[in-house]
Amino acid sequence: MRFDPLLSAASTAKAGKPLTVPLAIDGPAVDIGVKSLAVWVSYDDGITWTTAPVDVAKSGRSVTLHHPKGAKTVALRTALSDTRGNTMNQSVMSAYTLTP
Repeated sequence: MRFDPLLSAASTAKAGKPLTVPLAIDGPAVDIGVKSLAVWVSYDDGITWTTAPVDVAKSGRSVTLHHPKGAKTVALRTALSDTRGNTMNQSVMSAYTLTP
């Protein structure tokens, strides 16, 4: 599972602005089929997590994050299961930084 946000050349995004983050699923779940996918976001280094609803479209899956003003970094967490019962949990701390 990869998060593929469109960031600046310095790997930053703007605080106070929404950002749509495409989700790329790799490995066996692609062929087997995704049963469930959940994403959470944290703006305080993983102290608190908020659900980021997953949007499913013909073009793929994504989440739209609403970066709060004053936030400095974004952490992302995901839980995926496939139709055979395999699971994957992943956290990416400081996935990218936010600028004013």
